[in-house]
Amino acid sequence: TRAVVARHPVTGSVSVMALPRDATRADGERVHVIGGGGTGARLLYVLSAAGFDVTTGALTMGDSDLETARNLGIDAVTLPPGSAMDEEATTAVREHVREAAVTIVADVEIGDGNLSNIEAAAEADHLVLVEERPFEDRNYAGPDARSRYESLRSQAAVVETTDVLQAVESTLDDAPGPSA
Repeated sequence: TRAVVARHPVTGSVSVMALPRDATRADGERVHVIGGGGTGARLLYVLSAAGFDVTTGALTMGDSDLETARNLGIDAVTLPPGSAMDEEATTAVREHVREAAVTIVADVEIGDGNLSNIEAAAEADHLVLVEERPFEDRNYAGPDARSRYESLRSQAAVVETTDVLQAVESTLDDAPGPSA
């Protein structure tokens, strides 16, 4: 059995998640996940287990989503603890988004330090937004972030966490040919 063994970043308890042996996509299409603060961890597990080539970021060192990515061997754009996204990180995230067949924005809190992630998501060919909470409950970057998020929302498939895999597969099934 393939499994992921991880230590919870807060409690230190060990968890084991069995991964399905036959859950692979023959084409290994790339999916980029924008998360943080634990909002992307489950998505990283599910997408990795399904056989997608997953990338994530930008995430600060110590973030539980980054620890999950490391445990799964997922390529992540990283930042020093407490740092806002700089030009190098923004460029790296945009490159990951351009290379991805689908970009997912988790139910992440948005502040001035990670607003560039939302801006990069606007460049996605195919976008999935995960909404568990209203955006106003997780918006710490003001009206500009609100308008950018609403723009993303108008072009995205909007789903709950439990429906992400189905939304990604449906998006890819409906996509006209390979992404450039």
